[in-house]
Amino acid sequence: VVYDDDHFYMASCLVEKLVAEGHKVSYVTAMPTIAFWTEHTLDQERIIERLARLKVPMYPNVILTPEGRFRCTLTGNPKDIEHKTLVFLGARTPRDELYSKLSETNIELYRTGDCVSPGIIQAAVLSGHSVARQILSGGETPKKREQIELQTI
Repeated sequence: VVYDDDHFYMASCLVEKLVAEGHKVSYVTAMPTIAFWTEHTLDQERIIERLARLKVPMYPNVILTPEGRFRCTLTGNPKDIEHKTLVFLGARTPRDELYSKLSETNIELYRTGDCVSPGIIQAAVLSGHSVARQILSGGETPKKREQIELQTI
C-alpha cells in the first residue's frame, strides 16, 4: 500500500514505479480524490487514468488510524486493504541543520523552502521569491505585488 498524505503527484509516481517493478500496489488516501492537489495543476485526470490503466486499486476517503488500520472517512467503518508493506508519503519535517549551524556565526541568514516547511516545488519557488523581495526591500516584506493594468483602446 502506498498511503498518500502528500496529496500531490509523488505518490502516484511511486505507485507506477513499484508496479513497473512487478509489485502489487494499492493507492490509499484520506482525500476524496486521487492526487488531490493535482486538480489545481490539471494533472489529476491523467494520473487517475494511468493508475486505472495499470489496474491499481484506488481507495480515496480512507485514513490510516494510529493503530495501523484503515478506516473509511465517510462511514467510519474499518476498511480491509490487503497489504504486506506500507509506504507512507507525507508529514515531512524541515531540514534546517545548516541554518542552525550557521546561525551561530555573524552571517546574515534567511530561511526558505524546505528549511521552513517541505512542500512542492511551487511552494519552494514562492518561498524563495518572498525572501528575495524581503531582502531587496531592506528587510520589510512587501505585501503587494506589481499589477499590470490593461488599457482598452
